[in-house]
Amino acid sequence: MGGQVTYNNMLDAYAKAGLFNKVEALIEKMTAQGHPPNSVTYLLLISAYIKENAGVEAEAILHRMREQGIQPDIRHYNGVILAYGKAWKVKEAERIFAELKSVALMPDLACYRTMMKIYLDRAYFREGLALYEELQTFSELDGNLYSVVVDLYIGAGKELEANEMLNELKSKGYIYKGKHGPLPGSIARIWRRSNHAPGAVSTI
Repeated sequence: MGGQVTYNNMLDAYAKAGLFNKVEALIEKMTAQGHPPNSVTYLLLISAYIKENAGVEAEAILHRMREQGIQPDIRHYNGVILAYGKAWKVKEAERIFAELKSVALMPDLACYRTMMKIYLDRAYFREGLALYEELQTFSELDGNLYSVVVDLYIGAGKELEANEMLNELKSKGYIYKGKHGPLPGSIARIWRRSNHAPGAVSTI
């Protein structure tokens, strides 16, 4: 176990530095010494590709894992979705999100949050709200997602719904951390009464 952890730490350092040629050489060495890449190894590599906005390379890790008999889990898929989102490749992110269900993995709250933030940042407000409607049939929102939904409603020009969502957010003890400060219209009045400082711009 110690050897695997050590190799994974080395791989993580190389990947974060963008030294992917060294990553591949290290993977060959790991395998030769009886410590082949595992699920954690590939999650670290996908995380590095997120930093590089490299969705295609991140997705290739999923195929590589399956070829080696390692089943990607929700975290691996979410990482690929995020990598595509940061590269402005919304359709590819949508495809990976949909692929989750085809491999009998139900997207979790983190996956929904990632995809909805992608829609928000790319001004796909209708698509983001449709995903919210799907999500609320089986899960409650967390604080970050409430802020995302408020912003999606604002972007879609649905001020009434944004007001209602902001009130619900406050009633649950969350703080708005979205993109709009000061907020427009009556939303701004609610915001001023909340005694909160303007929230930070949300990022993917």
